[in-house]
Amino acid sequence: MEEGPRTCGVDIAAGGEAQTVCAVRVGWRIIALHAWRESDLMETVARIVSIARALPADRIVIDATGVGAGVFDRLRELDLPAVPFNGAEGTDRTDASGVLRFLNKRAAAWWGMRELLHPHSPHPVTLPQDPELLRDLTCPRYKTDAAGGKLAVERKSELVKRLGRSPDKGDAVVMAFWSDDGAYESGYQVHTAETLRELTSPSEEEVSSEASAAAWNRRLWKEADRGRWLRERTQ
Repeated sequence: MEEGPRTCGVDIAAGGEAQTVCAVRVGWRIIALHAWRESDLMETVARIVSIARALPADRIVIDATGVGAGVFDRLRELDLPAVPFNGAEGTDRTDASGVLRFLNKRAAAWWGMRELLHPHSPHPVTLPQDPELLRDLTCPRYKTDAAGGKLAVERKSELVKRLGRSPDKGDAVVMAFWSDDGAYESGYQVHTAETLRELTSPSEEEVSSEASAAAWNRRLWKEADRGRWLRERTQ
């Protein structure tokens, strides 16, 4: 088996048409996406236990808010290495440049995934060729929080409206690559001088515009190239 951390990122379905997804990661590769719709949380626990023990998993990063809290508690009772993920929590994490700060852990995790998928990243991140996953990861929009100037990812409810469904596979994969202390990943924050210039330098057209600040902000957060990055990293 490929060397590296063996992690499960688990997004628990909150009802409706949402599905529970367990993203299985070995090293820098997502080797499997297990997805199911099951209202019985104990059955969900049983599925996760089966997947984690077969791997075997070093960590199970799980959305432990809402309905996921009970699943997390049960996994810990079973002595499995479950780690809670609460996207609404604050974080001191910055981007690789040390310039960008994040409104919450969810924004930091999604931006960290973006950095790992940079075409100049030294890490061979590989994702399965799953149309839903690619759409999930390229759909979110970013903006700066007016109160503190921190980067925020759009609310999940807004994303669901545009996608027409919950981005469950994307959430699971992002969690599979997340660590709270940053030490779990070697080179988690990946950036290049080229990308940093893109984030901090407006074009000549933007400088000459009376609305240069607004134009710069739009340019800063646009994600038109994310789809290309992802396509280059699928297996």
